[in-house]
Amino acid sequence: MKKIALWILFMVTLIGTPNGYAETKKWGDIAELSYVQTSGNTQTQTILLNNTLKYIPNERVIGLWNINILKGETANVQTADRFFTELRADYKWTERRYGFGTISTLKDTFAGLKSRNAVGVGVGYIFIKTAKDTLMGEVGLIHTMEKLTTQIDRDYLAGRLFGKFTHAFTEKNMFLQSLEYIPDFDQQNNYLVNSETALVANLSGNLSLKTSYLLRYDNEPPAGKKRADNTVSAAVVANF
Repeated sequence: MKKIALWILFMVTLIGTPNGYAETKKWGDIAELSYVQTSGNTQTQTILLNNTLKYIPNERVIGLWNINILKGETANVQTADRFFTELRADYKWTERRYGFGTISTLKDTFAGLKSRNAVGVGVGYIFIKTAKDTLMGEVGLIHTMEKLTTQIDRDYLAGRLFGKFTHAFTEKNMFLQSLEYIPDFDQQNNYLVNSETALVANLSGNLSLKTSYLLRYDNEPPAGKKRADNTVSAAVVANF
């Protein structure tokens, strides 16, 4: 019943477009690519790809499709294999208040995850919105279904608290900090924390350089796995 209710709320958020708003279609895309290759005494290859496709059917609804891929290899031995994809729909009630629904899938075998499928809904509010600074927060519920490499399956309802601060030095140069907390309502010690700290500097036109530090923390990881995954990257960003 919990999963059915979340699916219904998600679809209402996705298609709940009011009559009387002009449907001026607009597409946008932000692509990030980071690639590192070394040879000689150390032979490594790492590729990190992030892509966000945006669709705005009208002034109240925003659709997003996010993809994140991380591949790593050292001396011809695979050391990283992570894939994440998410569909999200936002519905703006006012200039500052909105609702959202998400469907996502994560696969990360080196972190002990065969799959983590999640359906979530929630609300958000923009606390600060100026020419230079933006501060927003979100709260919601997530139904999570996990398959672990240890042959253990987990199915639970979780909460979600999310905050993001952005400071624009100029129109195309900015700093951002986000923090996400996902607690399992069934098991108190099972929770996730995700954080991103990043600087974006414009190179030319639609191209920018993004340096970031990502932290993914799982307080109850599968047996034999570490709690924290850290990623430091420098990526070229194309904004269309």
